[in-house]
Amino acid sequence: MPATETWSDQPPGVDAAIAAAVSAAITDQVATAITTNEAATEAAELAAANLHDNGNSGASKTVDFANGTHQKLTLTASAPAVTLAGLSAGVYAEMTLLIAQDGTGSRLIPTFSPALNWGTPGAPVLSTAASKVDIVKLTSYDGIAVTAVLVAKGY
Repeated sequence: MPATETWSDQPPGVDAAIAAAVSAAITDQVATAITTNEAATEAAELAAANLHDNGNSGASKTVDFANGTHQKLTLTASAPAVTLAGLSAGVYAEMTLLIAQDGTGSRLIPTFSPALNWGTPGAPVLSTAASKVDIVKLTSYDGIAVTAVLVAKGY
């Protein structure tokens, strides 16, 4: 029975309220199963993308381009100092960095070294709600300067 269907042909002697409650319970179970399956699929996709988890930021953290093109950093302090390592002069490098708020949230954007070039609009305001994730694309065309673009916010 599709999740949007209701139990309209209840057996004789079954109260309509009971039938509606059973239908709602089945719908909730199906929705939970779908949500669980979507979360498992997302986790598998991240694993397939070779996501490197840099762990918690603390007051300072080094994020190394050598650890792969898909990385995650969980903010556990406000405005941590993040050092970008693994850049070589004259060598192109790029990384998609997931910047996650911890369960507390309200962490301010990290201070990066080398400083990020966010372009004309300047650095964006990243999500501060607990457990939200922003996706930032970091690119260095020369192995020295790093350009940043906010790809997605608040996931």
